[in-house]
Amino acid sequence: MNGSEKLFQLGDMVEWTSQAAGRTKIKVGKIIAVIAPNETPFLMSAYQKSYKLPNGLEISYWKTNYGGGLPRNFESYVVEVGNGKAYYWPRVSGLRRHEEKSYILCHESDNTYMGINGLKCKKMADAKVMGFDEARKKSQGGWQAFEAIRIVMMKQGKKVDFSSY
Repeated sequence: MNGSEKLFQLGDMVEWTSQAAGRTKIKVGKIIAVIAPNETPFLMSAYQKSYKLPNGLEISYWKTNYGGGLPRNFESYVVEVGNGKAYYWPRVSGLRRHEEKSYILCHESDNTYMGINGLKCKKMADAKVMGFDEARKKSQGGWQAFEAIRIVMMKQGKKVDFSSY
């Protein structure tokens, strides 16, 4: 990649895979700052409790997962995860566009599905199909999220671990 390529824009939703402590997680977030080639994103002077991004946005030092690093010789991005829960400066080569998918919830104890009214239902066809954010919020208490590509394929769907988001 050369320095003139523009892969993403401010506001784009992106995802990447990270690894720590033997676990692999998929992180999803929104680009909140575009960092020019040969710049670092987080500028902080002594005794400050926040970083100031090149675009003027200030974020708490404690909410960044910035491990330092030298300026990159190509455009890079600061990504906000979880509505301000954390901020990252991920490797550009690992970023990809996040496409909204649909999910259904299946209860692990009795293999029932969450229906449109929020109650359990036995037929997959009666399951409520929901977006990422709603599925993440509701996938607790035994409910597991499965990617809903097509109703016919849902039984073979992939389990989604929302604890990494």
